[in-house]
Amino acid sequence: MGQIFSGAAPPSYSFKLDFDNVKPADTRSELDQDRWEGMLARIQTALEQIQNYKSCQDAVKKAIEAPKDAQINTDAAVALKDNILAIKSWYDLSEDMAAILPQMMTKISGKGAITEDPELVAALGHLVAFVYRFDQAKLYESGIQNDFSGYRRVVIQNDFS
Repeated sequence: MGQIFSGAAPPSYSFKLDFDNVKPADTRSELDQDRWEGMLARIQTALEQIQNYKSCQDAVKKAIEAPKDAQINTDAAVALKDNILAIKSWYDLSEDMAAILPQMMTKISGKGAITEDPELVAALGHLVAFVYRFDQAKLYESGIQNDFSGYRRVVIQNDFS
């Protein structure tokens, strides 16, 4: 019975890609360079923002404890404003990444081999690495979700627009 698995060994493949020093293929990558460079800048900004994130837990706690106090709730909303704008920019970046990822995968798979367009494959690698690093940083900063929930609570209770 086990002889079915004893056939010839499958071929092995070896492919190494230096993500930081990629040289464009002979044919120019189909990746829109301006769009990609803009996304790389946004990725770098997002990583810096999440690594330097300062939660506003105290302001949220005070607002929860005094839901009818307009001044405390206004102060909480003001304190949370920059964090909420950062969270919104991360959401927008994720939406843009979700839009470009299928295009990248279609272009890579249409080439027949990942060695055909190393620039595009490196861009995909950068996206995957960013998602991993961002998710890891987010897991260690519980204040992100708390700030967002606190902001929603303050805005809903006080009808800020």
